[in-house]
Amino acid sequence: MAEPTTLLHICEWKGCLCVTDDIEDFRYHIETHIYYKPFKCKWGACRRSFKRLTLLRDHMRRHRKDRELKCRIDGCEHASFTTSNRNQHERTHEKVLYKCDQPFCSAMFPRVDYLYNHLLKHEKFDPLIPCNFPMCKRKFISEEDRDDHINGHTSQTRKLTLLCPSP
Repeated sequence: MAEPTTLLHICEWKGCLCVTDDIEDFRYHIETHIYYKPFKCKWGACRRSFKRLTLLRDHMRRHRKDRELKCRIDGCEHASFTTSNRNQHERTHEKVLYKCDQPFCSAMFPRVDYLYNHLLKHEKFDPLIPCNFPMCKRKFISEEDRDDHINGHTSQTRKLTLLCPSP
């Protein structure tokens, strides 16, 4: 009778030589790679850790209150703590922006849901536009969204009319 073979689990993480026959040990071992953050912040009581040195550098800018990452678009004065925030900001120059129409506010956003969340911070702002279709209580962030919704009502009404013609 042949002896049972042991299934070996071999970690294929670059530079790792771990081999185990226990699946639970193997799963735990993989977690150490996923959550391994060798770059530690040593600022005061802060003990955050990061997977990449660039992320630690971005984090350190916050401690120093240093917004050294300037927007690379001519004429824009915006500056960010992190590379990802700067890149996200620069994309706003490319897109159609949604502008806040509240008095004394010039905020602009690349997405309508960002504008909506911003508008909620203004006092006495009722951001929702009601559907004016009979018996419908839905409300919408933009007139465009409401109009698309109303088109759904009218197409449903046409389908009902075709299925159930009036006498």
